[in-house]
Amino acid sequence: METAYRVAPELARGLLLGRVGSDWRGLAEAVDAKTINCDHARLTETRAKEIRAAGYPLLAYTVNHARARAGAVRLGASPRFSAMRRTRWRAQYDEDAARPVAVR
Repeated sequence: METAYRVAPELARGLLLGRVGSDWRGLAEAVDAKTINCDHARLTETRAKEIRAAGYPLLAYTVNHARARAGAVRLGASPRFSAMRRTRWRAQYDEDAARPVAVR
């Protein structure tokens, strides 16, 4: 990330974390991240509140089940990344719901 920032600072970057630790803000600022992307299963309510209060969009991965999706949304995260195919999401969620992007 730091190299990408030095080479192409004009490109928007998202900070990808498994677990969001107490150093998340420093890491995000170091690479001028525009979003925080994390594992939904390891996201705590406290960290989610901190991230949203700091003004960062919060994106969650790998959200493959309805219960996980509901939990991520409850924390204020956008459940955007999934290993499920788009057709399975269409069957599982109505068309007006925010659907994750299918990742293959």
